[in-house]
Amino acid sequence: MKKLINTVAIILFTGSIAMAQTGKTYGEPVDEKKAISMQQLNAAMKGKTTMEATVSGKVAVVCKAEGCWMKIDQGNGETMMVRMKDHKFFLPKDIDGKAVVFTGTALVKTTTVDMLKHYAEDEGKSKEYIDAIKADKTELAFEATGVIVK
Repeated sequence: MKKLINTVAIILFTGSIAMAQTGKTYGEPVDEKKAISMQQLNAAMKGKTTMEATVSGKVAVVCKAEGCWMKIDQGNGETMMVRMKDHKFFLPKDIDGKAVVFTGTALVKTTTVDMLKHYAEDEGKSKEYIDAIKADKTELAFEATGVIVK
């Protein structure tokens, strides 16, 4: 009986670690006081190709394979891809819809068809959706060094 209780306790503890913890920082520290909104980031990036920033936003979707990227809702029907710099850290896979604050480098980036298809697979999109991807996409993206899940 004692063995069963210990096994159940270990399973519950391990499962709780995999879930997002409110206010937890992943990667490097993030100074929330410096955070700007997605709208402010878009305005600040006009005419620039890169910019250091701390941004607040809402997760539209997170990578279901590893937690190595997330898409942030820009509030205009578009999302911004946020990758974890050098894959140095990963996010929980259950943070869709959560508020986040992230810091790092905003950049205008062209994503190839192959990578767009890879991200669609990670997101769990249908084969038809993936096969319909036919062109590279140039857009605002972000390389995060740290993320706080609210």
